[in-house]
Amino acid sequence: MALVKVLDLQRSNSNLFIVIILLLMWSCDSDAVSTGVIEGKVIASDTGSPIQGANVILKGTSLGAATDLDGRFRIASVPGGTYTVVVSHLGYVNRQRNISINNIDVKAIVFRLTPMTLQMDEVVFTATRTEKALKDVPILTELITANQMQTAGAVTASDALEWSLPSVDIRPGSMGSEIKMHGLSNEYVLFLVDGERIAGETKGNIDYLRLNISDMARIEVVKGASSSLYGSNAISGVVNIISKKPRHSLEMEAVSGLSRFGEKMIGGSLGLRIGEIGSRTSINHRSSNGYDLTPETPNSMTQESFECINLKQSFEYNLYDKTNIGLNVAYYDYERFDSSTKPYHPRNYGLSYGTKVNHTYSSDNSLEVSWHSDRYEKFDVMELLDNDERLTYRHRYNNGRVLGNVHSGSKQLVTIGSEYIGESLFSTRIADEDQSTTNWVVFLQDDISFTTEFMAVTGLRIDHHSAYGIHLTPKVSLMYKLLFFNLRAGYGAGFRAPTLKELYMDFDHFGMFRIYGNPDLKPETSHYFSGSVEYSKPRINASVSMYCNELKNMIQELESPDEEKVINYRNVGRVSIFGMDVLVKRKLRFGFSIGGGYSFVDTKDNDTGLELGGVIRHSGRVKLEYAYTRNQYDLTVNLQGKLTGRRYYEYIIDETGAVRNDNLAPYALWKLTVIHRLFSTVDLTLGIDNLFDYTDRLEFSTLDPGRRYFASLNIHYNLNPFKQDDTEQNIN
Repeated sequence: MALVKVLDLQRSNSNLFIVIILLLMWSCDSDAVSTGVIEGKVIASDTGSPIQGANVILKGTSLGAATDLDGRFRIASVPGGTYTVVVSHLGYVNRQRNISINNIDVKAIVFRLTPMTLQMDEVVFTATRTEKALKDVPILTELITANQMQTAGAVTASDALEWSLPSVDIRPGSMGSEIKMHGLSNEYVLFLVDGERIAGETKGNIDYLRLNISDMARIEVVKGASSSLYGSNAISGVVNIISKKPRHSLEMEAVSGLSRFGEKMIGGSLGLRIGEIGSRTSINHRSSNGYDLTPETPNSMTQESFECINLKQSFEYNLYDKTNIGLNVAYYDYERFDSSTKPYHPRNYGLSYGTKVNHTYSSDNSLEVSWHSDRYEKFDVMELLDNDERLTYRHRYNNGRVLGNVHSGSKQLVTIGSEYIGESLFSTRIADEDQSTTNWVVFLQDDISFTTEFMAVTGLRIDHHSAYGIHLTPKVSLMYKLLFFNLRAGYGAGFRAPTLKELYMDFDHFGMFRIYGNPDLKPETSHYFSGSVEYSKPRINASVSMYCNELKNMIQELESPDEEKVINYRNVGRVSIFGMDVLVKRKLRFGFSIGGGYSFVDTKDNDTGLELGGVIRHSGRVKLEYAYTRNQYDLTVNLQGKLTGRRYYEYIIDETGAVRNDNLAPYALWKLTVIHRLFSTVDLTLGIDNLFDYTDRLEFSTLDPGRRYFASLNIHYNLNPFKQDDTEQNIN
């Protein structure tokens, strides 16, 4: 019944599919094309052993394959011509080779990949909306791979972010988990899934349980203002979660996990790639009995019991070698069982669906058309009325986009795009219960390499928002390579449009107080300056970055000077933020590696002179890892620590300007994870979270419930049929 409630697709979407069909008809070539086959093998250069799961693609086309257990691959139906074959695999340096193929030729090649001690050759997308190696991105970007999530024992996206990046702090709250990045809270950090916005804003939070970690190929984190590409909310940074895609003819995975407090997780996925068609289906179920740090209040638990389910289906179709069509749909169901005496409890649903068509004119030019819709709904389950569900909240994004990439020679790439963002909100706590806004956008980006050492990215975004009119957002990022150093500097303007709740809130809290929105709010704006030095060699990567963020027109909830117990949203705040991040990764001998980071942030409300609430000035992360491989057995041991400094809360408590400080004590949490991998198909993970059993039941500086043992089992199998050929050409 709940699924039916969220499936009322808008009639206007049909126009988009007509456009897509016309695009496909235009991109088809009616002439018969003679095709050939490219096949071969991928092995490690140091050991000669086959590499399973390596991606082999023909650059500038949608053709590709993945290697099987023996490291072999086969790409059929390749039209005659000259291609660049690119081979990549996590942990190895990418290889590429130009080959020519005619008619029914069969090319057999052996690629020898060199092990990569660090991941600087990994390709990322978010910082520039174009694919670039991590080491070549002018905007400092952090990458968290699926392998890193696994070795860290992360079970949620929040875990992966918080344990990997010292500048990210995530803390459970009454309105869901609250994230802070570089001193700013949820409202200033934009979360995306495959580049698309996520509905469900609740006091700046999204529902992080919608982010199924089993579906994540990687997480890309861009620090600092990114509004010139992504618009509102990207003042402090962007977190983009990239989903897995099928790479083999058959992919099967089953995963389960168990921990203290009845925490359970079970799920699985099925991936298929048959000819030009790819499909991936996944399901994941999580539940917890909850826990309580205050047993003296039996009607209120620190973490209530819950269960949730995530379903996702994606399709991909390659039309000839030029056009790729993608379709996806995801469903989410969450129910929380409150311990309070209220005769109702919450149940939330999410539904997203979208389509994307990418047409490649050549290896240098492409056009992408996409449509995405995401809806998030909240219901009260009335326990005394046969569990009848009553809608209290519905938030939706509809987003259409056209994006083109055009090369000018070999050193300049121009990205130009336009998009429509429609946002609507139903809530029993806003004026008239239904409100909406629209935003029409044009953006332009110029990515140019003046030399092999010096490159720049400049961009401009123009938004026309129905609530606040036209807004311009520029940016410029520079990068210079000097020996083993990467020097980066940048400026980015940021902005955040007032949310529909901030504009139209009308909420009476049982007569205790009332909150009103303000339709005359201005958007928050910022000026973000950054500079960094990165040192990178095969076995070490270290960076120091500094930034300054000046924010004005900050929107705050303030008591009305004219009415008691009335709170209004008003533009009053001016904030200055200065910070520094230090990150180090080092490969040692005998399978050991170390890593970590330190983050310092200093915030100031220029109107009051006080620190922003809840900011942690000093924080750090430490990681020690050991990896061992022998025959068909791999062992990974990971010890990591999260070091959190004092959390600052400062308030002006009376008309004299007296200040109250409620600063929470610093603490450290440690986690130990051990992963056994057998025959490249079975992963057994055992670990201890909060190794030293730290809790704080006095000040609640952390809401962690204490030591928890956990275990998970992951069984995965990939099949990639390959026709063996004895004629092979070595590529070193």
